[in-house]
Amino acid sequence: MRSEIATSVLFASGAVAQAAGCSPLHLVYARATTEPPASYSEGAFDTAAARTWSKGYGAAGMSLLTNVTALIPGATGYPVHYPASFVGDSSSQGVANMVKELTEKSKACPSMKFAIGGHSQGGFVTTGSIPKLPADVLKKVVAVTMFGAPECPASVADRCVSYCNTGDSVCDKRGSGSAGAAKGGKGRGKGKGAPSGEMVEAEVEERKVKRAPAMIEAAPDCAKYASIQTSGLGSGGHLGYNKDGTYTRAAACYILAKFKA
Repeated sequence: MRSEIATSVLFASGAVAQAAGCSPLHLVYARATTEPPASYSEGAFDTAAARTWSKGYGAAGMSLLTNVTALIPGATGYPVHYPASFVGDSSSQGVANMVKELTEKSKACPSMKFAIGGHSQGGFVTTGSIPKLPADVLKKVVAVTMFGAPECPASVADRCVSYCNTGDSVCDKRGSGSAGAAKGGKGRGKGKGAPSGEMVEAEVEERKVKRAPAMIEAAPDCAKYASIQTSGLGSGGHLGYNKDGTYTRAAACYILAKFKA
């Protein structure tokens, strides 16, 4: 991936140089539980990840990154450095690393935009990181996309989509108005509780209508993804978002639209 030529950004307080190697968009992504690398010594994540085909992004993450870099020339990526395991403080390590990467990159590249997201446990890392990001960093996050994960936090609802494959038991109860196991909370919707799926479906339709024009305008080949439902498509279950690529491509188109907005 090519890097953007260094440019100078002038602020009222003085000139701050945009570091060489800064890209127009940086995708920070957290892989699903048990995806490789399964083990690595401290400080050796990159070496361990380089030995795997998914390079530390996981299957869905690598598919997403491939699509994003094809749609946004010069875009870069960062796989969150965390165990992605069932034991210990895996998620909290992921949150700390995601926040660290975004904060440091934002300081080094003041004009850079970010897209963040994750799959399964990586989605929990994402939602856990959002409230911990400094306000000036969070405003540079133009898109949040997740797979088989919790619903979007209210604070980023205007720039977030959480996709759910057919047969994904982590998130397939969304239509009932409850986030269930994916979120560990009460029914979603406007207000507290949302006793039925009606309000949830209305929200989904409203979001589809709002994002459609931007996605169609962003790239002609994104048009068919502009109004697709965010759950109940795809055929790979919880760990197969990369198999038919329906939602990873839709997510990349969504990121492109938000990047261009």
